[in-house]
Amino acid sequence: MSIQKKWVSGDVEHGIADAGSNAPVKIGGLATEEEPTAVEPSERVQISPDLRGNVKVVGNVANSTVDRGNPIKVGGQARTTNPTAVSDADRVGFTADDVGRQITVPHQVRDLIFTAAASTGTLAEVELLAGVASAFNDLIEITCANNTSASVRISIRDTTGGAVIRTLNLLAVDSIQQTFPVPVPQNTAATAWTIQNAGTGDISDTVITCSALFVRNV
Repeated sequence: MSIQKKWVSGDVEHGIADAGSNAPVKIGGLATEEEPTAVEPSERVQISPDLRGNVKVVGNVANSTVDRGNPIKVGGQARTTNPTAVSDADRVGFTADDVGRQITVPHQVRDLIFTAAASTGTLAEVELLAGVASAFNDLIEITCANNTSASVRISIRDTTGGAVIRTLNLLAVDSIQQTFPVPVPQNTAATAWTIQNAGTGDISDTVITCSALFVRNV
């Protein structure tokens, strides 16, 4: 028994103005990984699925364009374990808990949170965290410890030789911690944070140790 095949094609070609009043039929598309060529308004257009037949759906407004139209409901992947990390700039799925609440972390992603520590035993300004090109290191938390029997005052700067933006007064053999719910913004990109013993007179055998937590922004 022979099998009869009948090829059916549409009545209007791709890229031609739409016409006709026939009822629509089930259609296929041209599988491609490339962006199709744009047609003119009111022209009929060919569906272009991916190589597995999935129809590509994109938003109606490009990034950095004035918003318009109706929002599309989106979902994420519910997780009770950490997903596998992807490479920088890769596409990644949103993560939610097992009742749909989106997972967020304060301040910044883990890879852009940095620790720093420095000690000073003189009146010289000491670098706490080096600057990074085109980036701001914003201060989240700082702890300083005075390991001697003299009270001291510590000046904190966000640029070497710049204005003092925070001052910590430490009693003898004391420590102090400051945590900032809103990070202290660094005023100038690519510059170092420093600490300095701002005391006067004899500071022999005075050792001050500071540790801090920073978040990197652009």
